[in-house]
Amino acid sequence: MRFNVRSIFTLVMLAVTTVSMAADEESIVFSAAPTHTKAETNKLYKPLLNHLSQSTGRKFILETAANVVEFSTRMRLGQYDLIFDDPHLTAWRIVNMQYTPVVRLDGAIKIVVVAKNDVSVNSLQELESGVIRVCSLASPNISTVAFLSHFTSPVQQPSLIRTQGEKELLQCIMKGQGDAAVMHESLWASLDEKRRENYRIVAELGREYPERTLSASTKIDETLRKQIAEAILSEEGQKATQALREALKRESFIPAGSEEYEGLQQLLRSVWGFHSG
Repeated sequence: MRFNVRSIFTLVMLAVTTVSMAADEESIVFSAAPTHTKAETNKLYKPLLNHLSQSTGRKFILETAANVVEFSTRMRLGQYDLIFDDPHLTAWRIVNMQYTPVVRLDGAIKIVVVAKNDVSVNSLQELESGVIRVCSLASPNISTVAFLSHFTSPVQQPSLIRTQGEKELLQCIMKGQGDAAVMHESLWASLDEKRRENYRIVAELGREYPERTLSASTKIDETLRKQIAEAILSEEGQKATQALREALKRESFIPAGSEEYEGLQQLLRSVWGFHSG
């Protein structure tokens, strides 16, 4: 079996992480989808974890991932006790790893396809040829897998230019690397008129999805889950999550129920490593 440098690095990193985590089994390990830089992630989530530690008497620690490959791998290996990410990943863990949704951001995820005004595209069907280059977040981001689910054959799928975060996604289309981009409607709405004047929405994906969700592994019992939910939904919790909510363009956290996520794991059926469930 051949390993490239990246594979060897990933394996070593995972081994070191496993040892370091095993040394402190009482800590609650939190992670979030890597949509921000490490510095931004620390700034957004450290206030929340400090608040949870103070509220529950347990130690909550942040484990960041460099990219979606590392995050997905460590998540499937069960190295995270508390995870904040997209609803289809929450659904997959509910089915395959017995995670429990605790709270989620208010509102719903709506996904749109934005194109340059001079690009002759007005529907999803017109993207099937593969001629139009579409900027997208790296799979398994929900906007990407939900978008691809509309194309029944791999031959029909558009040519994707995958990016790591929202800033890179916007740069991809605005610098002309792609002719269109698939994104959350909230991201499109957050842009000022000057940045939007050369683009338009050419398609909207029909279904809405629950917003980003905080879910807990079986290591976190019902009592602690309730404490976590109460801490986040409290007035102090709203203060601790203010920067996070502003960055994600949402007003508040609300309770989450498992029924909201039924069937969403199917969006991952074509993604490597997520075939079960």
